[in-house]
Amino acid sequence: MMPNATFFSSWVLLTIAFLRCPVTEAFCFPKIRDLRRGRTDFSQRRRWHPVSVSATTDSKSEETPPPHSAVLCVGETLYDSLPDALFLGGAPTNVAVHLSSLGVPTAVASCVGNDQLGQEAIRRIGARGVDTSLIQRHSEFSTGMVIATIDEVGDAKYEFDTPAAWDGLALTDELREAVENAKVIVIGTIACRLGSSGDAIATSAETISTIRNLARYDTVVMDVNLRPPWYEAGDVLALCRGKEDTVGGAKELALLKLNDEELPVVESWCGI
Repeated sequence: MMPNATFFSSWVLLTIAFLRCPVTEAFCFPKIRDLRRGRTDFSQRRRWHPVSVSATTDSKSEETPPPHSAVLCVGETLYDSLPDALFLGGAPTNVAVHLSSLGVPTAVASCVGNDQLGQEAIRRIGARGVDTSLIQRHSEFSTGMVIATIDEVGDAKYEFDTPAAWDGLALTDELREAVENAKVIVIGTIACRLGSSGDAIATSAETISTIRNLARYDTVVMDVNLRPPWYEAGDVLALCRGKEDTVGGAKELALLKLNDEELPVVESWCGI
C-alpha cells in the first residue's frame, strides 16, 4: 500500500492536464538576449498568456521555506525556447508547481546556473509557493536551455544545450535530509543523461541514483523521459529498478509514468 494515496492520486490527475504544458506559460520572455545582458525590467514587454496567476514575488516564501516538504521533485529545471517565446519548465519542476497549486507542500531539487536566467527561474518557482531552497547554483554550467521545434502535427523535437547546470546536481547534506523526510519523491530520468560521460562535474546521474536508493520503500514516482540520444536502456532500467536492499529485493516504485511512445520502448527492453 502506498504511504499517502492522496499525493499519488493528485499526481496522476495532474499528469493528464500538464505533461505537455510548460510550468510558466504565464511568464515568458520574447527576447532571451535581454536576460543574457542582465536586463530585468520587462514591464513594457512581458507577454502574458491566459493563465490566472500573479507575477508578484513574496521574498519571504524563498527565505523561509517549510522545514520539510511532503513531495520532493528531483531533476531538470530549464527553459524551453520555442519560436515565439521562452518558457520555464522541466518535468519535475512542472509537477512541483502544479502540486503546490493544490496546496501540497512541495520542493524542487535541481541546479541552475549562476546567471540571470537561473536567478529568474528561482524567483518564478518560488512565486508559485514551491520550496526553492534545494535549487543549487552551478559555478561553471549555465542555466539549461532546450530548443524545441514543432512539426506540422504538433509533435516536438528537442535540442539540448550540453552540458548545462541541471547536469551538475550535487548530493548535499540538505538534499539527503530532504530525501529522508519526503513522503513522495518524483524523479525525472532525463537529468541522468550524462551518467556515462565521465565528466567529473556532471554529477546529476550519480546524485539521482543515490537518491533513488536512499528513498524509503514505495515512495518514488519515476517520470521516464526518453529524449534521443540522451538515454541508455540499461541506465533507465537500473534507475527504475533501484539497488537491491538487504533482503535481496529491489525497492519497488510507487508509480511509473510513461507516455504512449515510451511505453512500447520500455516494454521491449523488458521483453514484454
